[in-house]
Amino acid sequence: MTCSKYGLLAEPTLFDYLHEKLITLVPFSVAVIAIYRYSDTPVWLLLYFGIIGAHMTHILLQRCPHCAYYHRDTKWLECNWWRWTPKFKNNKSGPPPKYIGTYTPIALLIITFYPVYWLTFQWELLVLYILSWSVLAISLFTNGCARCIDFGCKNNKVPEEIRDEYLSSKKL
Repeated sequence: MTCSKYGLLAEPTLFDYLHEKLITLVPFSVAVIAIYRYSDTPVWLLLYFGIIGAHMTHILLQRCPHCAYYHRDTKWLECNWWRWTPKFKNNKSGPPPKYIGTYTPIALLIITFYPVYWLTFQWELLVLYILSWSVLAISLFTNGCARCIDFGCKNNKVPEEIRDEYLSSKKL
């Protein structure tokens, strides 16, 4: 549900979740198709799945417990990335560990550029991959980070005056 006064994503809806998942599925599917078609062994595809799984597990366990969406009184996560996922750790106040700010972009670069070798074998897939990553990034920053209530996140793009007004209205 969007906060009508501020336009912030106070409670992510099922539609928001499905939007994020479907828009993420395109570059992931293109990468999987390219690796499957052009690698001589399934090991490279399994390694790609392993890298993504390790990264997502690490983020879930290290970054998520600090997020405002994680602090809700539910047993399950209800955000745009993790819906119906059980909470594995207790809520943690304060910012996430400092290394997360460096780890996350590096891990995303590895995930993004890992399949490029196989994508070069078919330029159409490479173009689709680049376009789909562009759409994903634009969508995240315009629909996610600019409306998120996790003000402790360094990617949060909510203007300070809206952030302050929203927080002061929540204390009443």
